[in-house]
Order: sequence, then structure tokens, then C-alpha cells
Amino acid sequence: MRCLYLHIGQPKTASTFLQNDVFPRLSGLDVALLPRVSNYRNHDARRSGDGRLAEQITARSPILWTKHKAELEPALLGTGSSRSRLVSDEMFFGNFRGAAEVLPHLRAIVEMARSRFDAVRILCLIRRQSTRLMSGYVQRSDAKLKAGQADFEAFARSMCDPHDERYRRGMAWEYGDLAAGLLDIVGPAGLFMRPYEELRHDPRPFLEGLMSFLGQEPCSADVLIETLLHEGRQANVRRLEQDLWQARRFNRLSEGISRLDLLREPLAYLRRKYTAPSQIRLRPEISEMILRSYEETNRRAARLLNIDLARYGYVPTGEPEAP
Repeated sequence: MRCLYLHIGQPKTASTFLQNDVFPRLSGLDVALLPRVSNYRNHDARRSGDGRLAEQITARSPILWTKHKAELEPALLGTGSSRSRLVSDEMFFGNFRGAAEVLPHLRAIVEMARSRFDAVRILCLIRRQSTRLMSGYVQRSDAKLKAGQADFEAFARSMCDPHDERYRRGMAWEYGDLAAGLLDIVGPAGLFMRPYEELRHDPRPFLEGLMSFLGQEPCSADVLIETLLHEGRQANVRRLEQDLWQARRFNRLSEGISRLDLLREPLAYLRRKYTAPSQIRLRPEISEMILRSYEETNRRAARLLNIDLARYGYVPTGEPEAP
């Protein structure tokens, strides 16, 4: 059976490890990492997406998969091969796109692929929202004049406040809606949706399940476990220890920083320029606040996927909420 596998992320869920150490070792299928299109433009250079198809098209209307099929189909589905194909790009969820924005694109892709493939299967990893928020914050901290403990906690509170504009970004992590939509598109047999924390803490069952899902031999998991333990790459890792993270050094040329910003905040600029980057701790009360905000959607995802997400810290522990 010829199958199209779509690895859609999410960001910050070991995509680099999968793309560099797992997918190139797969046998019997073609692998397309980060497919690109050249003639779609963003006028905002900060969101150029480097021509990546997933970023460029999901930022636009899903009708493009039909209107521009002759252009997009070969870029995504390939040409001239009769083998199964795996396409990997976590930027389907770029710029905080959530289920409501991504699912119509995936539905259109599945429809487009039906004439070429016998089945479409989707691989999607999720990450506990508290550490996902922290990881994303420190990755972009080089563009934050006030990056540090207080700024992170203010940012976290705004992401969890329905009255704040930033709340919309956090909708990208509504895993219950995402699981329901993906199951509706490809069905239970066509979906491998697992928590990133399972790969970190229980790599054997995770990788064995992944290899089975991708139609690989069971022994492949043993090789990958050795790679994960001894050779696995640590790209973009800013974690120093449990719940302690390292901000990036300030870069005035990073996105979003203008000379006017520097003039408005001269002391913050000097502090960031001449002092070592801050260490930021994910305090239990902040983590609890974030998990309370996502408790309902995480419990729904756990039911739909039949996964014990509580085991991996996706539900509140009962500690008092942050003031």
C-alpha cells in the first residue's frame, strides 16, 4: 500500500531529532524534509519562512491547494516515484497557528493526495503547555529588551488571560480540538499523536510505536534508541536543569527591535547589552496557572487519544494558582 505520511510538528517537539536522526534511516519510502516553494512572498521579512511550503501556504487560504494544485502538488507529493512518501515540517503550526487554521489545510492536502496515494497518515507531537511556553519564550529572548523572570511571568499570565490579545496565540495548544479534528480527517488508524515527553522519558515504546506506524521493522527502534541516548542532537536546547532555563544574549538586529525601541528603553538596553543573559525558572505556581488554563482541552485530548497525559504532567497537581 502506497502511503503519504505527514509529520506536522508541533514546533519544539524534537522535530530536529526526527528529521536528522530518524527519518533519514527509514527504508522503503521517500523522505522530503522542509519542502519549499519559491514564488510565495511575505513582505514582512521577519516572517519570510525561508520559502518553506508549510509556512507559506498555511498562512494563506486552504483554497490554494485546489487553485494552485499544479504548482503545489509536486512540491509536496513529489513526482516520478511509486514509493510511499514522508513529508516533515513543523511549520504547519508556525506563528501560533491553531487547529482552526491548520485543519482545513490538512483536509485539503488529504483530498489532493487521494489520487496519488492509497492512504494518508499524520504524525503529530504535542508538548506540555507550561514548558512549551517557556521554551518558546527563551528561544526568542534575544529579541526581548526585558527578558527575564518578571517579563516571562507577565508574558505567561497574558497568554492565559482571555481578555488579553496574546490569549489567541495560546489557542495553538488546544490539543483537544486538534486531536478531534485530526481523527475526523484520517481516523484512529491514520493518526500517531503522542506527547513529546513520552519520547524523552519512555523512548522505547514511543519509537517502537512510531516505527510500526511508519511501516518499519521493529528492530529499527533499537538503533534509534542508541542514537537518541548517545548521538541525539540538542539543537535549540536552552534548558539548564529541571525547570531552569537560560535566556539568549540580546541581539539588536533580531526581529522586532528598532532604534526607537532602544531609545524608549535605554536602561533596559544597556542592561541587556552588558550583562550576562538571565536564568529563568518555571516556578510551580506559574506552571500550575498555565496547566489550569489548558486542563479541559488536555483531558479531552487524553480521552480521544487514549493516552495518560497526566503521567506526563499535562494536568494541574492541585497547588494553589499564582496570584
